[in-house]
Amino acid sequence: MLDIVAEAGIACSNYANGIIAERWLALLRRIDANGHSITAHAWAQNLLLVYQDRETVEEELIRGIAAFDGSHGERPYGFISPRATNSANTLELLAKHGFRWTVDFFDADLPYLIQTAATSIAGVPFTVEVNDLSITLRYGNEPAPFTATLRRILEGWGDIGRPYASFDITAHAHVFGRPASAIEFKAAIVMVKAPDWVWISTHERLAGLVLDPS
Repeated sequence: MLDIVAEAGIACSNYANGIIAERWLALLRRIDANGHSITAHAWAQNLLLVYQDRETVEEELIRGIAAFDGSHGERPYGFISPRATNSANTLELLAKHGFRWTVDFFDADLPYLIQTAATSIAGVPFTVEVNDLSITLRYGNEPAPFTATLRRILEGWGDIGRPYASFDITAHAHVFGRPASAIEFKAAIVMVKAPDWVWISTHERLAGLVLDPS
């Protein structure tokens, strides 16, 4: 999948758990060298923040920052909870520990600022219509509906007035990192590069629109 996006000449948002940063340094270095952003995905995928108390959430945030800083050489400023299931304390703790944006939101089409007790943080909406995890694993489809759904959205966007909105194309290494699925992943990238009205961006750049509008 990294080869495919490199060939297409686009940058992607990559999310890694703290345990990945601690154990697979070579992978992070390759992602970084290719010009992609690397963002925190909590400590481990099986630990859902919504079920954790405040102290545990904060402890794992600090541990994750240290893992990224120690192996990757740079701390993360963006965050997404496993399954986007943050806790009542997550936003406050993210702001307290220097995070600037999070993708734990489904309630808007465009990024917006959220005020916390510490400071403001950008909420970047996350969409799941073209997401390999939901399409193929949750609903048991073959890979083709991934691009079929995307094609329908692009072709029909003008029919609903072509509103401004951020839209995610999401692929997981353990889901779409296979030949049949990689074919659809590449086709999706080709598809979104074709229209002149589509801006291919990253979550980090979207957050920057409200954090630093200049």
